[in-house]
This record gives sequence, C-alpha cells and structure tokens, in this order.
Amino acid sequence: MPGRFPHPATAPTGGVLRIRGARCHNLRALDLDLPLGRIIGLCGPSGSGKSSLAMDLLAVEGRYRYLLALGLEERAESRHWEEAPVDRIEGLPPAVVVGGGAGGRNPRSTVATLAGLAGLIRALFAAAGRARCPGCGTEIRALGALQVADRLAGLPEGTRLLVLAPMGDRGPGTPAGQVLGDLQKDGFSRVRVSGRVVRVEDLLEDPAGAVPAGADLEAVVDRVVLRPGLFNRLADSLALAFRLGGGRLRVAVEPPGGPPEEHAFSEDARCPGCGAAFPPLTPALFAAGGEGEKAGLPLPLARYVRHVTLGPWTYPEVMAWPLATAGERLAELRARLGTSSPADLPIRPALRLVDELLERVASLVEAGLGHLGLDRPAPTLAAGELQRLRLAGALGRRLTGVLYILDEPTAGLHPADHPGLQRMLARLAADGNTVLVVEHDLDLLREVHHLVELGPGAGPDGGRLLYAGPPGGLKDAPQSVTAPYLLGKSRLRRLRRNAPRGRIRLRRAEARNLAGIDVEIPLGALVCITGVSGAGKSALVEEELRPRLSAWLRGEGGGVEIEGGPAPERLLAVDQRPLGGGALSTPASVIGVFTPLRHLFARTPEARRRGYGPGYFSLNRKGGRCERCRGRGRLALELGALPPLPYPCDLCHGRRYNRDALEIRYRGLTMADVLDLTAGQAADFFRRIPPVRAPLEAMERLGLGYLPIGQPVPTLSGGEAQRLRLAVELAREAARPTLFVFDEPTRGLHQVDIQRLLDVFDDLLDRGHTLVLVEQAPEVLALADWVIELGPGPGPAGGRLVAAGPPASVAGAGGPTGPHLARALEAVDTAR
Repeated sequence: MPGRFPHPATAPTGGVLRIRGARCHNLRALDLDLPLGRIIGLCGPSGSGKSSLAMDLLAVEGRYRYLLALGLEERAESRHWEEAPVDRIEGLPPAVVVGGGAGGRNPRSTVATLAGLAGLIRALFAAAGRARCPGCGTEIRALGALQVADRLAGLPEGTRLLVLAPMGDRGPGTPAGQVLGDLQKDGFSRVRVSGRVVRVEDLLEDPAGAVPAGADLEAVVDRVVLRPGLFNRLADSLALAFRLGGGRLRVAVEPPGGPPEEHAFSEDARCPGCGAAFPPLTPALFAAGGEGEKAGLPLPLARYVRHVTLGPWTYPEVMAWPLATAGERLAELRARLGTSSPADLPIRPALRLVDELLERVASLVEAGLGHLGLDRPAPTLAAGELQRLRLAGALGRRLTGVLYILDEPTAGLHPADHPGLQRMLARLAADGNTVLVVEHDLDLLREVHHLVELGPGAGPDGGRLLYAGPPGGLKDAPQSVTAPYLLGKSRLRRLRRNAPRGRIRLRRAEARNLAGIDVEIPLGALVCITGVSGAGKSALVEEELRPRLSAWLRGEGGGVEIEGGPAPERLLAVDQRPLGGGALSTPASVIGVFTPLRHLFARTPEARRRGYGPGYFSLNRKGGRCERCRGRGRLALELGALPPLPYPCDLCHGRRYNRDALEIRYRGLTMADVLDLTAGQAADFFRRIPPVRAPLEAMERLGLGYLPIGQPVPTLSGGEAQRLRLAVELAREAARPTLFVFDEPTRGLHQVDIQRLLDVFDDLLDRGHTLVLVEQAPEVLALADWVIELGPGPGPAGGRLVAAGPPASVAGAGGPTGPHLARALEAVDTAR
C-alpha cells in the first residue's frame, strides 16, 4: 500500500455512530462507537460476527429507517419488519452495501450496465451520433428548428446561410407551374433549381422547361448573414422551412474565407437521399439496437442503429472496447469535439457526457479493471471484479453523508493493484462519506483510520469486541487474534514441500488473451496460478486446463500430455459459484446429512405411530413443512422499485414446519431446533451417528463450524460455498487421485482460517491428490510448491508465461508478483 489513508478535510467534526446492546446473531450485547467520515476496518475470524454487525444490523437498520421516511403506506407495511436486535443506534447514515455476491449477475447484465456506463454511452450516441441510411449511405439528422439554429448560431460571424425547403414531395402529377405559383402567392420570391438560385417570376414564363422532370426544386426561405441578435429570426426561418419541406430542409453555408458547405436536416429522421423514414436517435433505440433482432427490433432498424457513428466508431464497436481502451478513445473523442464545428455536432451536451464517462472509466481503470470489455457478461466476472465495478459505480454517483459497507474489496485483486483501490476508498471518504470495510488484508488494515476487531472465535465463541481504535493500538489488545499476524509475531506455516511426481503439460493455450503458451502443472503438489487482474488466469484454468483434462479423462485425448504419476483419475472444481438447490437448500442438504436426519426423526416412536416417513420432514414437498411459507420460514413484501422486504412467516414464525411436525422430537429437539444448530453443535449432538457426524466434522475442519446447518444456501458467501463443497469431498475420503481446482480459496478468510485451510490442503496432498489454486495472496503463494505467473499486464498486455517454478524463483523473475512474493517469503514459515 502507498501509505496511510489521508484524513478527509470534509469529514464531520466529532460525528459518531453509536451502537448500544447489539445482539444480532452471535453479537454479545456489543457496545461500539464508530467515527463518521472515516475509513473503518472491520476484522476477525470467519464467523466472529463481522457480517452480523455490518450487513445484518447496520445495513438492514439503515434500510428500515429509509423505508420509514418514504410515506404513510410504506410505514404501515413496516409492521412486517423484525425489530432490530439492538438497544439503540444513534447517528446511522443511509447505508449502501457494495458487495461481490451473486446479485447483479443477470445474464443480460454487462460491465457497461453494472458500472453505469451503458446509459451514458447510449445518451452520447443519441446526442452526438451521426446516422446514415443503411440503404443509400446518406447522413440522417433528426433535429428540430431550435436545435438546428443552435448549431448554426455557433458558426463564425459573417457566415452566409441560405435556408432551403425541398419541394420534391409536391405529389404525383403536380405541374411545376402550380408549385411555383403557390410559392409566389405565399410570398416566396426565389427558388433553387438543381443548385442554381433563380427568381420565381422568371421561371413562371416557362415552368416546364425551366424545371424539368426529376430536377431538384427548393424554395429559398431566407438568406442570412450571421451576426449577434439574429437567433430568433434564424429559428423562425428554419421552422418555416421544415413546415414547407415536409419535415426536411437544407442549409447552404458560406463561411468567410472558407469553402462552401451544405447540410441537410430532417425533423423526423427521414433520409434526404432516398426518403426512407427512421425513428429519431434516442437512448432507448440503442438499448434495443444493441441486441438487434434478439430484442425484437426489426432487421432494418437494427441495421440503422449499426450505421450510427460517434466519430469513426459504431455503437457495437464502442461496446466491445476494453475499459482501458475506452479511456483512450474517449479522450480522443473529447479533443475532437472541442475542435469540431457546432454545425457538425451538438457540442455542449456531448462534452458533458464524455466528461462524465471519462471520470467513471478512470475510476474503473484505477481499480484494476482496465482489461474488462464493456460488453463482458456479468456471470463471467470474478466476485472481486464484480465488487470493484459496484464500488466504481458508487464513486460515480457522487453521494455524500452515506455509510458505504464494503465486503472484502481486495478479494481477487493483485497486490500491484491495491494502490488504485486505496485511492478509490480515500475519494469516498473525501466526499464526506463513512467507509466500513470488512477486510482481512493486513496491508489495508494497517492503513485505515479506525480498526475494529471481533472475536476471538467463531459462532458462540465470537461476537465480542476485542479492539476498537487506531491500527497502531492493536498491539496492546491482549485477546486480539489479528495482532500477532499484523505485527509479524505469528506466521502462516507449511513445514514441508511436496516434490512433484509427474506433470500435466498443456501446449499452445490460446483461450481469450492467452498467447499460445505452453504450461506444465506438477502432479501431487500445491500449485498456485497468479498474475494481475486480466492476465489470463481464468482463461488458463476454465477454458484450457479443465476442458482438456476432462476430455483426457473421457479417453478423448484432449490436447494434454501427462508424464509420471499417479495420473489424476478425476477432476473436481471447487469454486465460489452459488450452490444450487434454491432457497430451500441448506448446508445440511449440501453435505448430505439432511437425509439421515429425516430418517432419524421418522424412526422416533411418535413419528412411527402417526405414520410419518422421512419424506414428511422434507422442505421440498407437502407434509410437515409450513405451507404458508412453503418451508422457507420467511415471506417477502414487495416494495415496487425497492428490493423485496423479507420477514418471518406469520404462521410458523420462522420455524419452517407446521404444528404437527414440531411435535416430533429426537432427544428433545424438533427438526427446526436441529436446523438451528451450528455445524459444531450438531457434530457434538450427533457424535454417535457417523453418517451425520463425519460431514459435520469436515465442516469444522474447514472453519465452518459456526454455520447453522439450516441456513439458506443463497445467503452464504462465495468463500463459504467453496469450503462447503470441499467439506463434501473431505467427508467422502475418496481414494482415487483427483485434481482439485480452487478459485481464490482464501477469499474472505482470516489468517487463522487460512492456516486451517492449508492444513487441509496438506492432508489432501498426503492422500495423493493434486491441488491447483487461482490465488493472489502473496503469503499463500510463498507456501506453494509451484507458482505459475501469467501477465505481465492485463488483457492484450497479458496472456504470456512470466515465470514458473518454486516461489523463490518466481520472486526473482522480475514479474509484477516478484516484489510482493519476495516480501511474503520473509513473512511465512516453510521448509527451505
């Protein structure tokens, strides 16, 4: 990190957020004062209560208070809201959560829509785009009289203008003499015939000969020499020309000392060349045009949208730009607009839009996202990329007096990109906001204005305030579990290295930005793939290693070579994608203990007497579940444009089962009671039932002992979901050699939890498996057996093999990871 966050000058003097008696989840009647207008770090082991404080108390209470301010109708409905488990909160600003969860991963969402750029780009094309007829290529300009007058008035003083109304739509069979006579009656004395201005009375002597069939006939509406004070006259003349020309006009321009020009304008986006009609350029047209026929847009209109240019670029070309390229091209466009003639482009609105886009794009590039294309689909983004997009969007809204709550903003971010993130956080605070960062990165925690640690353990062993104050004072907190790592007294450790027993060789990896590289992955080792954001890590793993190895396992070759052994017999991806199963899925169902639990309850004497089988206790079908909430325990109140408001079911009161099912008990507990147990509590309660105990103990080994086994899976973080997948594998005790692929497995983990995960990794290696991690944390890279660095830059500047080998060799290879890895090697304990 480049240095301590500056104290923002705009911060409220003496402003304090006071929390008294917070009892949300495992918080133990917490009393806490937080300084407003500052950057606050919130740390502690997984399950210590950080999310309970930040997300489930402050964010939810902030939303509740906002609803109360909306009006009488919403206030009446607020009876559904659960009373906050806190004695009082004072000084709570409106809260905005910026997270990296699955929200916003709509398949139709893109980088441009998530970052708030799509609307600005569409508005820019609507304001300054040049439309051309897809049939004949003629430029189309749909403008009103005032808009045309505004453009022309910006031309140099002394410019001569000839305002002309085309008379080509005089109707079939209408003789030229009649048209000329009508013009003379209406007071028009001159016309232009095929580019030559003549008097109407001269043409009336022989109209058929003077205006032959097919000749261009235009009424001269006005002749103007530009000077101050003529705007209203010009606008009136243009309006008259539009009426006379059926919505079209032409202006001949003679600037002083310059070549003559001609400009055609249309009120209704009609082609001056072939007369084809098109809709006016609007942002909505580009929103539909970007999808073409897929959005139900007729093919001619889709072609029309694709023929609109902004400078030399079409809308599809702009939307395909990477963010870094967008910044360069927008700067080029800004310079071009500044030197363009006002008759060519609507300068003022276009400049404002370009300036806004430049500012937002600069924030995104600064956040390490310059490699992302504007049209990149949201589902393909890593959680860290998604969160930084949202953070940049928050900066673009320029809010003040807000409490921003950020969940692990450094997740997935290469250490080289940390300074850009730090500058973004500092800007939020400088705007008069309070930034609460739930974070484990030690470098960031050292720089915050105020540090809060909860703990000392997880679940029932957490929820206590261990420290609150400047980061430097943490050394004097005796119960702190973070201080030993922050001060270097405790280190992550891995006391042995695994010698590779063979290798997987990938030749000519070319997916996305990969530059046809050859990569070797050792077998039987802990292998980390790293590099700056956009270097090609996901492309190598998701689009090269996994599909090729899957094909090889099916006996189809797959383009991989395997030397030595034992060769993997199975490939397993343990990533952070949301777990399936919907709202009724729970950790108990994911790890496979819910089925034996239902069998245990079905075998109780009372259940047998009533004829309740295992299916009766399922949440997925009718039987013992509450039908009011269909086993969810919660209902949702729709609030229009706002997200739905969840509240406990008013029939089962959140228990999920009906009255009959809750009368069945196993050793004194109902099924609802069992689902409320944490994994650790359930492992102890069912210690004599191996099918239930073993998977729960696997969860404990991975630091998930604090999770209630009935917690809805959609509420789990990406890191929790990934470790839950791993717990399933640990419980199976598979003997077949497996290649495990992990996506940032240490994301969201405190150092004590990372150590626990490293111990599990060593256990998997001892069983003969191979582990491949996409990882950025330098301390974890330092403990790997083999490191593969891609880069050196993002996007087109990446995709090459920077270094590969033991951590020490990669540290000295000169790549972006090297300096950070060299420091990390001094901060961990490992076999030499």
